[in-house]
Amino acid sequence: MMKKIIVILISVVLLSVNLFAQDSLLISQQLLQMNSSSLIHTSENPQLIENNKNYTVPIVISAGTNLAAAVPVYNHMTSAWGLPDGKFHFKNDWSGDNLALNDEISHLFVSYKLMQFFNSGYNFVGFSPKTAKILGIVETAFIVTAVEFPIDAFNPDQGFGISDLIFDYAGIAMAYMKITNPALKNWDIKTSLKSLSYSNKNVIGSNSEDYDNYIYWLTYRKSPAVFGLGYSTDHPQPYQVDKQFYLAIGTTVPDLVRLISPKIADKLNWMEVYYFNLKWNFATLK
Repeated sequence: MMKKIIVILISVVLLSVNLFAQDSLLISQQLLQMNSSSLIHTSENPQLIENNKNYTVPIVISAGTNLAAAVPVYNHMTSAWGLPDGKFHFKNDWSGDNLALNDEISHLFVSYKLMQFFNSGYNFVGFSPKTAKILGIVETAFIVTAVEFPIDAFNPDQGFGISDLIFDYAGIAMAYMKITNPALKNWDIKTSLKSLSYSNKNVIGSNSEDYDNYIYWLTYRKSPAVFGLGYSTDHPQPYQVDKQFYLAIGTTVPDLVRLISPKIADKLNWMEVYYFNLKWNFATLK
């Protein structure tokens, strides 16, 4: 029963986000039409052209995509982490999970990339840049909050993670800052795997070995090179966690493509998520 309720809740909220966007856009169009006599001709006013766009197709595409993805995404998460079929409880996720903040950093990374992905997606289907950013923030915040409550909060093996949620919202804020601040254009957060042969088929981590296989990078681009400062963990023994720090030089698929065609590279920005690199583990703290 809880599973069905959560799936319905996710679907309803995702649809509401898109309907809210539709209502807002229709209201703005009506107000513009009511005041059209006091405005200069549409052909001379780019802002009026933007506000009078027909957003029916973008809304249908985005709403349909969100609703279609809600159930399989939820099923994938619960297959890795378990079902929310217990009582509400908190978890000691700051220092009690034996992951040395690897989990929190993964939350920051995922929310950061989700915000960028949704913003790009809503721009791609035809929403204005301002609306795309708003929808990206709202949808990302809803998803990461739903993961903590009710999904993790009622999962006997997980629990509501306050620090997880703080890092989630920090990731959204950082993505917004990067999108809106040209000075941050060459800065990014990326990930890479220590071992491709081990790579987790579920993508999302479900045990310490999964988390240990990811390195999270703060990167700076000097195209085509990308320099990185990375963090990861290792568990040489079941209850021992080592904190690993890395330096690296590498690149991404878009950076290599940009040498040939900047236009094609700009369409591949979503592939910047993975950082191909030569790394040096310069410090390990026990």
